[in-house]
Amino acid sequence: MSENTARRKFLGEYADGQSTANTGQSLLEHDGDELIIRSLETNEERQRWQFQEVEIEVGPGISVLRHKVLTGQQFICHDPEMPHIFKKQNPALTHGFHLKQTHLAIGLVIVFFGLVALIWLSANTAAQFVALRVPAQWEQSLSSKLNEYVTKSSCESVEANRVVGKILARLVGQRQLQFDVKIKISNSPDVNAFALPGGVILLNRGFLQQVNSPEEVAAVLAHEIQHVEQRHVMSTVIRASFIAMVWSVIFGDMSSFIMVDPGLIHSLATTSFSRQQEASADLGGLKMLDEAGISRQGFKDFFLKISKSIEGKGSDWATLINSHPSSSTRMKMIGSEPFRESRPKIAEEGEFAALKNPCNLKI
Repeated sequence: MSENTARRKFLGEYADGQSTANTGQSLLEHDGDELIIRSLETNEERQRWQFQEVEIEVGPGISVLRHKVLTGQQFICHDPEMPHIFKKQNPALTHGFHLKQTHLAIGLVIVFFGLVALIWLSANTAAQFVALRVPAQWEQSLSSKLNEYVTKSSCESVEANRVVGKILARLVGQRQLQFDVKIKISNSPDVNAFALPGGVILLNRGFLQQVNSPEEVAAVLAHEIQHVEQRHVMSTVIRASFIAMVWSVIFGDMSSFIMVDPGLIHSLATTSFSRQQEASADLGGLKMLDEAGISRQGFKDFFLKISKSIEGKGSDWATLINSHPSSSTRMKMIGSEPFRESRPKIAEEGEFAALKNPCNLKI
């Protein structure tokens, strides 16, 4: 465990149990014997808990911290490391910090009605919960149905593909990912990059032409890998499928739900994620950059650039900035201290030049 563990921050949602005005995306900071909850947007302190006043319930892909005295106050987090880090850092607080493993025995009828209820109460949370339980093999089968949509718009450049693969290998390192990540380059002028089911990441030509350093490419790749690893793509597909299922049941036609349409899957997978998912992908992506010895400067430069350019360049940038956290929120995540340079270098100048022209267009 690193020396910074005691100051580890976790992204989640806080609720005070009294007013919806005091709920929303927050950061939970572990500081010694205290837990400090701050607003993600303003960094304002919302609550300060003592460890002995808190209990935690752990389920598949979700942890819920509840205050024992202040009824209704809770913090929901999807980071699987959170309960283990807290127990290791505070072994003396075991009596006041209980781990309750949730054992689910669900029949088909209970699953159906339970999921429908969760959709209406909290669609994003419900979809993410289910997505984490979907077998990776099933998600990969969806990916195979998208091949025609990916290949028909892709462009081939041996050198550009090699450089992208080099950056990917640097990011992944010794990590054991859930999916074998595959990167495709699309001959599209849109400034965008997005993840598809099963570990496929699509980089548009327009995006690569806008980057100013290999670190910017690495930053966006790390962000998209986190969407894949945290099952955000699957969550988006499931959420839309749930809604379609409810719609079909209401109107008595299940055919639209039973048939799997690759075009629909592609459309759903490339739509915007929630701000919660984008913020979570940011935090995970920054961690990947740090572990790979890649400077955070590229992350800062690119996401500041799209925030500033959206006003002047309109639709070329709109698809990428949609639903992402505000630039001020992102800057708080990244930090303001001087960033170290990437060691060793990610790519040479010639390699980066090839990456800037991935479709071998005449410039």
